[in-house]
Formats: sequence, C-alpha cells, structure tokens
Amino acid sequence: MPRPSGPRRFGTGPGGAIRSPENGAEVRSSEIFRTITRAIDVQSVVRTTYEAEDQSRELCLARIGTKDGVHYLEAFQTGGFSKSGLPAGGEWRCFRLMSLGNPSAVDGEWRLGERESEDTRCFDDVVYTSADDAG
Repeated sequence: MPRPSGPRRFGTGPGGAIRSPENGAEVRSSEIFRTITRAIDVQSVVRTTYEAEDQSRELCLARIGTKDGVHYLEAFQTGGFSKSGLPAGGEWRCFRLMSLGNPSAVDGEWRLGERESEDTRCFDDVVYTSADDAG
C-alpha cells in the first residue's frame, strides 16, 4: 500500500467524491470522527469502548482508512479491555470507526509500536493519518 504523500489527506474517488457507502460526509461530520482526528493530530491517548462493550480500551491512534466503503481506525492498543487478550507492551489493532463509544482523550504516554510491515490489513485507502506516521 503506498504511503500518503503528506501528513493528512482524504481519499477520493472519481470526480473527487469521497469513497464510502457509509455516507462519508456523515462520518466526517460526526463527533466520533472529530474527536479521533483531533487526538491523532495532538497525539493524545484515547479511552473508548468498542461495539457496545462495557469495558474501555486505551488506544494510541495512527490512521483512519476505508475498506469496502467502511471507515476503520488503526491504533496501537496500550491498555484496557481486549476480548483476545493484550500482550505486554501493547498491540496494533483495527477498529470500525463508527463502533467506537464515547472516545475521549486521557493522560498517558502516546506511542506507536513497531510494525512488521508498513502495509495494513485494516483498510485499502488511508484517509487520515498522523504526521509521524506519514513517513
């Protein structure tokens, strides 16, 4: 997957339209999208629930992208709940953006763990990324 040319960009389709059957305009105008992109910009740790879980996760956010028209968040999970368990030190994870619940910035050390590859299985097109991740 080619890396974005600048710190942040939106993926576009033919005629400059945002690619997303989720209705990209609604996603981008949502409070969740604004909170997540703000946290990406200032490198804040975010505490959020996922898919109506009662327990929260702590995430360091890297980038948002789309796959099959759905927005996903790629983040390094550093703490909190995980159905599959969380290795010491954290792990890269993918989250459906609109399935996050009540994301909010919290105090903590923002960090991105090592990646095995710059490619992601989370999505096909990067639509928003941190300046540090843009390479």
